[in-house]
Amino acid sequence: MFEQNTASMSPMTEYLASAAPPASGNPERKKRTTPLWVTVTAGVTGLLLGSAGSLSSSDATREVSRLEQVVAEAEAATVEANDELATTTEALDAAQAALDEQQAKFATEKKELTRLHEAATQAADDATQLASAATLRAETAEAAVSTAAPDSTPRGLVDTPPVTETTVYYQNCTAAREAGGAPVYIGGPGYGPHLDRDGDGVGCE
Repeated sequence: MFEQNTASMSPMTEYLASAAPPASGNPERKKRTTPLWVTVTAGVTGLLLGSAGSLSSSDATREVSRLEQVVAEAEAATVEANDELATTTEALDAAQAALDEQQAKFATEKKELTRLHEAATQAADDATQLASAATLRAETAEAAVSTAAPDSTPRGLVDTPPVTETTVYYQNCTAAREAGGAPVYIGGPGYGPHLDRDGDGVGCE
């Protein structure tokens, strides 16, 4: 009976080996699937070896059918889990792409704001320099006009200091001669009747 069960176990083991899904090219799926198949296969093998002496051929067939169902359910669960993982991975990739796009947009806007700030600062500096230059030119022009402005008083109308008529008096001709005023003439400075004894209009002759 042990030999019969052993013979029955060989096709079942081959079936389990053939029923196992092929290794996927996806590292994540391979990583999640391999331990499950190893566990199921080891469990089936241990169960069959442990019950080889007590199971009949029909019992072994039923056990194989049951284990086939367990394996199929495990495979379906694995496929479903891999599908969910793929969906989650796609969602994460989309979220990462959106985040990268937002970061790139933010970096572009920040660069543009920096450029505008620098341009505004430069424009303010240029305006300050232009205002200073204009003020300096105005002051220079005003100084030049003040220096080169002609006299607005018409020629011939220049104010001359009024002649102050000084009263000259000589007590006698000796004083007139000592002062250098002799002779004196009528109507002129220092003339007096007391200096013109003959009355001809000339004194201290």
